Amino acid sequence: MIQLRWVSPRPRVAQTASLDVTAARKPIISYEPVFGGIVAVLAATFLCFLLFASSGSNSSHTGTAYLSIVCVSVMTWGVAQILGHRKASREPDKFNQQSPVLGTALGCVLVGLLLVPVTLMFHVFAPSHPSYMFVSGGVCVLLLSVGAIVGIRQGIWR
Repeated sequence: MIQLRWVSPRPRVAQTASLDVTAARKPIISYEPVFGGIVAVLAATFLCFLLFASSGSNSSHTGTAYLSIVCVSVMTWGVAQILGHRKASREPDKFNQQSPVLGTALGCVLVGLLLVPVTLMFHVFAPSHPSYMFVSGGVCVLLLSVGAIVGIRQGIWR
């Protein structure tokens, strides 16, 4: 015959030395929101280029699907960096957060400079759609301007 016993769901407490003191450490969290934004923007741009470039040609749809999945996962990681930093900033008592290494000014300039080859890629590979080139170039100029203004105000570019 099988007998069932009720077991209390209380958690077991780790016993320490004779002081019975348990110290709870806050985990050290490190997020890079600017770098995550850079990666997400570049992955989204590459995904758009990939989808528009492969729609008209007889290219491999298996390779396009694989690169699309990689782009979406990279975009997800970048957005998770931004959201994780925001969540850790709102609840500082839960997380011991390290300050990001890459600042806003440097990040904007870096994204702007990385979008220059993307604009050239749109110009070369999508000549029938000049609006892609103009949008990418406009975003590039906007990011370079914001990075320069923020850098001058913060004293980074002095």
